[in-house]
Amino acid sequence: MSDSVNLSTFPKNKDEALALLYTQNQDLKGKTVKEIAQIYYNAYYEFHYQTREIEKEALEKFRKDQTWFV
Repeated sequence: MSDSVNLSTFPKNKDEALALLYTQNQDLKGKTVKEIAQIYYNAYYEFHYQTREIEKEALEKFRKDQTWFV
């Protein structure tokens, strides 16, 4: 028997956290479970994509502005 404990938490990253917050702030009255799941996953993938684009742009700007280390 193993003594290790593996705990999984939700949300485990910023994209999941933002998608959860976004979904919680929507009007979910009358929505089915499937519709709520669609709202969450659409938000998750949009945040995931947009976050990567923003991080890429910020890194490029940082590298461009910080010529002293090149």
